[in-house]
Amino acid sequence: MSIDERKKFIPVRIAVLTVSDTRSLNDDKSGSTLSKKIEASGHQVVFRDIVKDDRQQIRSKLEDWIENDAVDVIISTGGTGLTGRDVTVEAHRDVYEKEIDAFGIVFSIISMKKIRVSCALILYNKQLKVTIMRFFRQALIGLTLLTLSLGILAYAGSLIKDALTERFAQEARAPQPRERTFAVNVVTAEPKSITPQLEAFGEIKSRRTLDLRLAIGGQVTELSKNFVDGGQVKLGEKLVELNDADAAARALSLSQDELEAALKQANLRKMALSRQKDLQVRGVGTKAAVEAAELALSSAEQSVLNRRSAIDQAKARGASAGTRLIRAQLALDDASRRLEDTKLFSKFDGVLSNISLVEGGIVGANERIGRLIDPNSLEVAFRVSTEQYSRLLNEAGQLVSARVSVSLNLMGSEIATNAVLERDSGSVAEGQTGRLLYAKLDKAVGFKPGDYVVVKVDEPELRFAINLPASALNADNQVLVLNDEDRLENVNVSLLRRQGDNVIIRSRDLPGKEVVAQRSPLLGTGIKVRAVRSGEAEKPPKAPEMIELTEDRRKKLINFIENNQWIPKTAKERTIGKLKKEKVPAEMVNRIESRMGG
Repeated sequence: MSIDERKKFIPVRIAVLTVSDTRSLNDDKSGSTLSKKIEASGHQVVFRDIVKDDRQQIRSKLEDWIENDAVDVIISTGGTGLTGRDVTVEAHRDVYEKEIDAFGIVFSIISMKKIRVSCALILYNKQLKVTIMRFFRQALIGLTLLTLSLGILAYAGSLIKDALTERFAQEARAPQPRERTFAVNVVTAEPKSITPQLEAFGEIKSRRTLDLRLAIGGQVTELSKNFVDGGQVKLGEKLVELNDADAAARALSLSQDELEAALKQANLRKMALSRQKDLQVRGVGTKAAVEAAELALSSAEQSVLNRRSAIDQAKARGASAGTRLIRAQLALDDASRRLEDTKLFSKFDGVLSNISLVEGGIVGANERIGRLIDPNSLEVAFRVSTEQYSRLLNEAGQLVSARVSVSLNLMGSEIATNAVLERDSGSVAEGQTGRLLYAKLDKAVGFKPGDYVVVKVDEPELRFAINLPASALNADNQVLVLNDEDRLENVNVSLLRRQGDNVIIRSRDLPGKEVVAQRSPLLGTGIKVRAVRSGEAEKPPKAPEMIELTEDRRKKLINFIENNQWIPKTAKERTIGKLKKEKVPAEMVNRIESRMGG
């Protein structure tokens, strides 16, 4: 039998086992010969050992090498005779799964070619102890062996023919499919009273806000030291004071400037009218253009009249101011009232915002210069859908005073407070849907108007409801439950609420049953499963058994690991590090010693 040189040579890792009651590694010629021929062929001997003619020892050694990933092939020699102690063949049959009978025939043919019948041939049978010499009986023995071989071959051919005939006569049988069991997480359905929470986003607003305005304009002569953005003011505190006389003078000056601008505009209109008339005389201009110019001139003249009237009014206001000063001396009450128009006082305790005024600046009449906010009277405004709004109404159709929690996330930290649902909006704004609700904050520490917050409203309590993970419910409002045979069944339920990653459901057929927590396309009615209940999957793994090693035993284990070239370097370092500790896992020690063969 030749070797195909075209194929790539692949070396294999071989373990050599000698079965003998009398041999040792020093005088094991068969094992030594096999090892030399294996290595000469380019393969590698990874293990070599000798065991007694004991079936249990042989089988144990074979099983250790079979489980070792460093062994590809096992070759054994010895113990194949016919005496009662020769049990190598039986031990091999205990461990391998399939026997290839044809190899035995091939080996027999090769042996016949190697060991020819000659005068020097001695056939030694350990059971019969018969020695057959050559001489004249060679021919008779040869004929006898040939006849027996032919008879055996004929008998084997007959057996093969009968077996094939019987096999072809049998009907093809499909292999029985093996049912697959899935592991699923389950929760027990327990009906109870549940208070659902409606979650929305809202904005903090002040219930009392005042725009700061002055009835008249003028120059700021005095500002409160607290008149800054974020400044806290008290009730009755003077915030701003103006110079009323300066305001009248500025108004007069402004009117005069406007009159001058109107006069310039009127002169420009006159020049435009003259130009259009000149063009018309020359026959270039049109009558319509002349009329437009006349109309523009008339408008400019009217503007001039308006400006003159404004000047007269400004002068009249100046005269009135002088009159007020004279009358102030005679009528203190009337003068005090007018004087108050130049001052601005705080109407309540609060915080200032949107301040746009500085001392010495000019402010116009009724101009907003800031806003006063009551920080102790805050509320949150949030929008809900019409369906959610309907769940917050009582039987009389009125909004319930539900408990509300408000929270604000500040860079990982959170401030929270409670509130009470108080009212809803009087109308729905154009282009909006749902309802705008308002809840009054109990304590507003840390909250500011304009903050966007998370709002959670306690809805009316649901009785006989079941809380399950949202992944347990499918689109048809069905859940999978376990029956007595650990098989799945579909149960229809009523969906009441969705709460984050959970759902609140109700069903008469569900209480007390175990429900699959996470559905998947592989699960359905009739599927057999293994239930993993809450807490079972979280049990910590059992701690490995630890043992103490003697120094001699530790040294042998470390030497074996260091000298094994099939173990990766990182694995060697990790294993040796564990072996050097005071206590070593017993499982690891047993595994290494089984590979050592001792």
